[in-house]
Amino acid sequence: MGSNGSSKKSPVDQGMRESFEALKASSEFASTLKEWTSCITSKGLTPNTAENYMVPSFPPAGEEQLRVAAIDVECKESLNTVQPLADFEARQQMAYTDQHESELTEYRAQVDKVIASAREVLATRGG
Repeated sequence: MGSNGSSKKSPVDQGMRESFEALKASSEFASTLKEWTSCITSKGLTPNTAENYMVPSFPPAGEEQLRVAAIDVECKESLNTVQPLADFEARQQMAYTDQHESELTEYRAQVDKVIASAREVLATRGG
């Protein structure tokens, strides 16, 4: 999930937000979250429910934080957590792209102009 701090969201930002919200509302996410939570709690960790993501509660920086991260990754790998969720979100993004193709194409043209301007500045000002 990308993050744009601007108050004006691009069509890309909108699509990313919608696909992530669809993922979070899906039964796939709910069942995966339940399995992952069971795995980490069986190893003495707790999920960080304040986060929008599937992460455990982390202690302050140090050796214990590394142990928590290793357990989190071990659970995600053993349950094959990441790929099915990424696949779900990718399907949502493809549907969004199909539905908003003209907006996305127009936005891409704007981005290309900005990139061309930046290259021109770099080429003429020795950047």
